[in-house]
Parts: sequence; C-alpha cells; structure tokens
Amino acid sequence: MEPKNRIPILIAVILTAIIAGPSSYAPSCYGGLVIVQFTAEVTHTSDSENFLQGRINPGDTITGTYTYDTSMSDLYPDLIEVGRYEYDTPPSGISVQAGGFESRSDPDNTDFSIKIVNDSTPAGGGSWDEFTLVSENNTPFDGGLAIYKLSLDFYDDSARAISSDTLPSDALIVDGWPIAEVSIDGQYPGLSKGRGQFGIRGDLTSAVLIPEPATVLLLGVGCMVLLRSHRRHANA
Repeated sequence: MEPKNRIPILIAVILTAIIAGPSSYAPSCYGGLVIVQFTAEVTHTSDSENFLQGRINPGDTITGTYTYDTSMSDLYPDLIEVGRYEYDTPPSGISVQAGGFESRSDPDNTDFSIKIVNDSTPAGGGSWDEFTLVSENNTPFDGGLAIYKLSLDFYDDSARAISSDTLPSDALIVDGWPIAEVSIDGQYPGLSKGRGQFGIRGDLTSAVLIPEPATVLLLGVGCMVLLRSHRRHANA
C-alpha cells in the first residue's frame, strides 16, 4: 500500500477515537488520574414520602463517573489483603445522573474513599474480593434533597475478580464481579433521623475508562497534521 493511501485510513482511525470519546478504552495520559464512566439499571427505590416525585423507577438508567488518582498512598501498607485510599480534593469522587436528578462529590468538601479487599479469608473459612467506592459529602438533588452517600460496590465471593489491593489503572470489568451495584442514599433536610429518607439501588451494566482530555487533544492535533500532509501530497 502506498504511503499516501495510508493517510485516509489513519485519519479515519483517529477521528473514530475522537468521536468515540467516553466510549473509548485508553490508559490515563497524565499523572495517575483514572476516570471511569458507568451505567446501571435501577432495581429498587425506597421513597415512601415521594420526594423523588416518581421520576426514578425500576428499569430506569443511572449514569455517572468515578474518578481517582492511582498515586494516592494506601493507608494500610502493611496489610497484604486490604487497601484503603482516601481523597479530600477534586476531581476524585463520584457523580450520578438519574431521572433528571444529578449529584456529585462536593468539590468544596470532598470525602471520598476506596476500599479494596483481595483474597480476604475470615476465621470461618472462605475468601472474597471487594472493591468499594464511597462518597459521603455530595451536592444535593434539585428540590434541596440532600445526598449523604453515593457508592459503588463490587463483590466476588470466589475471590477471583482481582489479584491485589492496589488501585487499578483501568476500569473494573463489571461481568467479572457477581455483585456490582450502585447506591444513592438521601434525606430531606431538616427532618429527624429515620424520616424523609430515600434510596436508589441499581445493578451496574457497564464501566468504561474515559480518555484524558490531553489524550483527545493529542489525537486531534495528530489528525490535523495528517490532514495537512495528505492535502500537500494530493496537490503535488
């Protein structure tokens, strides 16, 4: 194949990657930042006082992202089967959207943590893997509905899903976890504990790594360079 005929193919590949955007699967391009886009199907809602106005129901879709920095130190470095990582600054955290509502880790008061359990074996026998992401300070749903907990929970009672307690640089493979769930817990402000609470649960259906903005920018620059080169060859 002549070099000039390769140009349109390369351009097509780059454009495909740019257009795919969040659906692409690419490693983090700078620092240790990992951004994962996820989807889930609502399986259960608890809303006896109808604060959600019937806007979120079983079968509906939850979308969102979770973000963390893999350079964060493990709080339990001496434990070979348990890792814990805590974040108090953005962009690390969780965001969710469902039924026209939206919440994310509070950028002004971030309280986000990740717990990883690898091949834990309790005294009673058996072993399991666990990957839990929790955000406890979050922006409210519209209407002033406080969201006191956003979480994603991955659990495997066969202990085959992961092989270490270190932070992964890729998205977790949802199908590799027997249990993979997202939870949204909230309460109407000002009411006593136990009143005005609501909850949303969903089964995760996908988790895909999002390219860093720098990755997309580099692809765009590469595309422009190839286009100019192709035009020069065509006009020669």
